Amino acid sequence: MIENPARSMGAESGLPFDPVTRRNTYQLVAEAISRAIAEGRLSPGDRLPSEKDLGLTYSVGRSSTREAIRVLESQGLVQADGRGGFLVMDSGNLLRQAMGLLVGLERVEVSDLFEVRKTLEIETAALAAIRRSAADLDAIAIRLREMEAGLGDPERYNNADMGFHIDLAAATGNRLTVRLMDAIRDAMSRAFAVAFNLPGNPELSLEEHRGIAAAVTGCDPDLARQRMRGHLERVEAETTGVQGQRALNSGTEEAHR
Repeated sequence: MIENPARSMGAESGLPFDPVTRRNTYQLVAEAISRAIAEGRLSPGDRLPSEKDLGLTYSVGRSSTREAIRVLESQGLVQADGRGGFLVMDSGNLLRQAMGLLVGLERVEVSDLFEVRKTLEIETAALAAIRRSAADLDAIAIRLREMEAGLGDPERYNNADMGFHIDLAAATGNRLTVRLMDAIRDAMSRAFAVAFNLPGNPELSLEEHRGIAAAVTGCDPDLARQRMRGHLERVEAETTGVQGQRALNSGTEEAHR
């Protein structure tokens, strides 16, 4: 058996490094395409060139371009269009999917979610109060009307509630903030579903959202922070209480079996 000289060198030096491996051609092509997506030279919805054209561009065979596309597809960067081609995906979807998988694997607690939300959304409300445009205020007002119209419809109400928080992030003008909010959308939706069923919560939450919107409209960042913090802390306490009661009830039922 021939020993890898690089591995032997690492062992002799005591350094915890693995040997450097040469990357396959398809990996280099996949990296080049992903770089084009990251740099905006390929935008969401754009069609990838054909395997033949990609091969000519990168001076590689079609088998390498085909394998590179498979890698990009597995990463969620491109998607088959059903006609033999591939389209560039929205990077927000990729982040949301990755975060959704992480949340599912880690079994994130309600307290963890609200800690992240407070870290992100309290300052987001303040920045929105400073930077918002007339178009942002119109979008937020539409969400509030939709929440009111959905008081008897959990799905409609919660979609509008989610939209309110996303629009508030958009009002900061910071695209990364919007992406981060969108990434935790699924976890937030589950918490919203619990909160909606609390007696009187939808009506109270609507009023709190109106208060936040008024602070943003009035260009008052300190008040926007205060009202967002109060809203999140109240909903966290009530949602955590429901979760705790469910666990208690479950344990009681188990003990009586």
